[in-house]
Amino acid sequence: MSYNYGKDASVKLGTSEVIQCRSWNMPIAASEYEASCLGDDWEKGIPVINNWSATLEAIFDPADTNGQLALQTAALANTKITNLKLYINGTNYWSPDTTADTSAGAYIFGMRVQQARAGVAIVEFSLKGFGPIKYT
Repeated sequence: MSYNYGKDASVKLGTSEVIQCRSWNMPIAASEYEASCLGDDWEKGIPVINNWSATLEAIFDPADTNGQLALQTAALANTKITNLKLYINGTNYWSPDTTADTSAGAYIFGMRVQQARAGVAIVEFSLKGFGPIKYT
């Protein structure tokens, strides 16, 4: 059995790494159509449309112009990101599948900056996929 260690994970926009990244997560799900009928004892849910989203957390660094600042700029301008790569290790990653759908990408629907008295500033980006995602 092989393991993927967090120290080998990263987030990139194209070839530029989003620096100071602490974590990311990416749920893939499907919208559900409820197909139960009167008299059924159990619900019958059918997956109909797939979707994905992602959350990135990093130590806030506005000097990261090709990473964090690029994400912030995309968030403020409502610009689709097409070159996002979520690395699970040093080689493999998930990214919008622009081969299957040339309009694929992700939009940033939320950006949160947090500061605590005894800590460092943290930034979190919430993304929603636009079209399919693939694993490379």
